[in-house]
Amino acid sequence: MLEIGWGLGYSATAIQKRRPRRHVIVECDSGVMTRAEAWKQALLKEEGGGEEAPGSSHNNKSSNSSNNNDSNESSSRNGRMSIVLVQGYWQQVLASLGQFTAVLMDDFPLPLEGLGEEDEARVLASTGGSRWHHFLDLIVR
Repeated sequence: MLEIGWGLGYSATAIQKRRPRRHVIVECDSGVMTRAEAWKQALLKEEGGGEEAPGSSHNNKSSNSSNNNDSNESSSRNGRMSIVLVQGYWQQVLASLGQFTAVLMDDFPLPLEGLGEEDEARVLASTGGSRWHHFLDLIVR
């Protein structure tokens, strides 16, 4: 499961109730990421998993960074919970995250990287006029 944008954590909490094998959350805001880390720790303790495993969250501010998801996952003792937090913009980290069977997108409306307003409007119009369509265009390539 890939979740773009943690926000207030309502969706992430609902997703965890379904016990996904892997739940990757991409968040660009460092303050929101701090709250997401606390949420994750609380869930792990509630599951009986105790403290976070080393390397279970990932800060990625560069599209050139490599990302090994297997080493960035933390699981509860029973192995049923795996939450991977990735700090960065989905446009920069998406290619390094692997494949997913489901995607939830609550993207913060930031400008498309490196484009002026007119160019951004042209790109969005060519992909259906939304960031969701831009996202789909990127993953289908």
